[in-house]
Amino acid sequence: MFSPDREIIRFLQKDKILASAINKVSLIIEKPVISLFEHLVASIVSQQLSTKAAKTIYTRFREGFTSQSLHPEDVLLKSPDELRNYGLSYQKASYIHNISRYFIENNLLDNHWHKIDDDTIIKTLIPIKGVGLWTIQMILIFHLMRDDVFPVDDLAIRNRMILWYGVEGDTKNQIHQLHQIAEDWRPYRSWACRYIWAAGDMFT
Repeated sequence: MFSPDREIIRFLQKDKILASAINKVSLIIEKPVISLFEHLVASIVSQQLSTKAAKTIYTRFREGFTSQSLHPEDVLLKSPDELRNYGLSYQKASYIHNISRYFIENNLLDNHWHKIDDDTIIKTLIPIKGVGLWTIQMILIFHLMRDDVFPVDDLAIRNRMILWYGVEGDTKNQIHQLHQIAEDWRPYRSWACRYIWAAGDMFT
């Protein structure tokens, strides 16, 4: 576990509204202990579920594999119907199969991800059915620990920024304004978002 560098905190505190969030929380970051492949699979499992339900189903799913690390080859040994026995919907089971096949067919080994830039990672993973931009951005922030990702489509980020900064207009105009606000956070937009998530609804 670690906390953000003081240099990052001081930089982001130039934004007075964001500074209120930063001063409200103590941000502690956990380093990932699973592979990027497994992180993707876990993301699919947790879609549209509460944290508690997602944890229960993923624990059940993971107990179906004896290896310490989850491998795509092992996943493909089980049919989508077998995966459903762990509590997954058929669609999620199919998505997990898609991810597994894609990783094997494209020889996507874990030890090279940290050497690849954000845009290339997005282009590499976005063709996988069931994996969208938001999921990849979460991988970039929470698994690869990238500093400068802005997931404007994350509902918590969007709704809190709209409220905190008094953003108005239609959706297209709001998104444009949110990007403008976040420009002041470069090159630490990921860290700004971490604070927004952690601070919660501080102005409600």
